[in-house]
Amino acid sequence: MNSAVRRTLASSLLLAVLASCKGQQSLPVVSLREELRRLEEAARLWNSAAYLADAELPIPGGEHGPWLVSASFNSPTEQYQSLLVFLREDGTVDTEIVPHTVPVVQVEPIGASDWEVDSQEALDIALDEEGMRFLEEHPGAGCSSLTLVRIGLEPGSTVVWRLVLSDCLDPWVGQTTEIDATTGGILSREMHRPPAP
Repeated sequence: MNSAVRRTLASSLLLAVLASCKGQQSLPVVSLREELRRLEEAARLWNSAAYLADAELPIPGGEHGPWLVSASFNSPTEQYQSLLVFLREDGTVDTEIVPHTVPVVQVEPIGASDWEVDSQEALDIALDEEGMRFLEEHPGAGCSSLTLVRIGLEPGSTVVWRLVLSDCLDPWVGQTTEIDATTGGILSREMHRPPAP
C-alpha cells in the first residue's frame, strides 16, 4: 500500500472518528495514568534506574504505528542508550533499545506526582472549539499526537501536555497547544502555516 493511499485511509478514519465523537466533543485515547505502571515495569527490566522522560499518544485515525503509547525512558547509569516502550493496540508491551553516539541528555524524571491531568482530559481541553475547528478544516490531520513532556532542563520545570495537530497532506500546516499538566490550563496555542512565497 503506497503512502498516498495510507494517508487517504488515515484521513478518512480520522473524519469518521470525529463524526462519531461530534456529540461528545472527544476523541478517545488511552489513560496514561492507568498504563504508566506497566510501561515503567517494562523499562526497569532494561535498567533498574530507568525513568520516564516523555510519552506520546497518537491521535486515533493517525498514521503512527500500531501502538497506543510510546514512552521514552532514560537512566542515569546509561550514557549511550535510552529505551522506547510501546503499548500496542493488542494490549502487549514491547521495548526497543535506542543506541546513542553521544551521551544521553539526562532530564528530570516525570513522576506520577508531576501531573494531575490525565491524557483524555488533556486532549478534551486542547480540542476546544478552536482545536476542533482545526481538525474539521484539515481532514488530513492524521499525523497528530499528544505528548507528556517537561519543558526546560532546569529542576522543577513545568510538565505539559502538548497536542500537535499536523496535516499529513500539508506538513507546513499545524496547531500546537500546550496545557499545564497539573492545572489543566492552556499555556499556549500556536498556528503553523506555510511560509509566504
